[in-house]
Amino acid sequence: MASKIYVETSVVVCASLGGMLGGKPVKHDRYDATYNFLQYAELDYSQGKKHFFTTPTVAREANRVMEKAVNGLLASRLPKLWKKGKREKMVNAEKFYILLTECTDHLDSWLSYLKVETFDSRKKEEIADALREQFRTMDIDFHKRCPMDLNQFVLSTLNKGLRSVSKAIWTGQRKEILEEYKPHHGRNDIEIMAEIICINPRGGNDVYIVSEDRHFYAKLSREMIETVYGPKCRRAYQMLEGKLIRKLMQDAA
Repeated sequence: MASKIYVETSVVVCASLGGMLGGKPVKHDRYDATYNFLQYAELDYSQGKKHFFTTPTVAREANRVMEKAVNGLLASRLPKLWKKGKREKMVNAEKFYILLTECTDHLDSWLSYLKVETFDSRKKEEIADALREQFRTMDIDFHKRCPMDLNQFVLSTLNKGLRSVSKAIWTGQRKEILEEYKPHHGRNDIEIMAEIICINPRGGNDVYIVSEDRHFYAKLSREMIETVYGPKCRRAYQMLEGKLIRKLMQDAA
C-alpha cells in the first residue's frame, strides 16, 4: 500500500513565518517543527519523486492569510515594535513589508514542492456535505458536554490577583478541551478534507494529513476522519518522531 502525505494550510504558513526584522530574528512557535518536516518535501521533490501533496484550497488559503499571519507573529513577538510617532510608523511599515515579502517567498517555495491532484467536483461536494453534517452533530454534542465559553474569559471582579489566577485556570482548561475537540469547522477546513478524501477512497492508499490546526488534529476530529474516511491526521512533530516520515517515504517509493 502506497503512502501519501498531504500538507494542510497551517503547516506551510507556520514553516514560512521566520525571518529577520530590524536585525532581530522572529519566528512562529511551530516554525522549527514545520520547517524540518517540509524539508523532506523539498528533498522528495529534488529527487523527482511525488510523495507529498496538497490541495487547491490549501494553496489558495495559504496565500490569502499570509499578511494576517505575519501581523500576528509581530504582535506576539515584538509588541513594542509599533510606536505612535509618524516616522516610526513609516519605518516599521517598511520593515513589515520586507518581512512579509520574505515569508511569502518561503511560502511559494514550500508550495512548489507539493503536488496538486485533480478530482471529481461533484463527488467532492457530496463528501463535503456529509462532513458538514457529521461535524454539526459533533458540535451539538460538544456544547452539551462543555457549556464553558472558549472564546472569551469573563470574570466580574476588581481583584487583580484573583482575576489572574482565574484566567490562568481558564486558559489551561480551554487548551485541554480544544485538544479533545475544536468545534465550528470552517468552510476551508471542510473543503480540504473533502478534496483529500475524494481523491483517496477508503481502502486505497495509506493517507496522512499533516496539520497544525486543531480542527484536523484534535482527538475527536482525528478519530472520526480516520474511522469513517481513512486519512490519519497528525502534527508535523509527530511525523518527525521515530523517523515516521522517512519510513513513509520509503514505503511509498
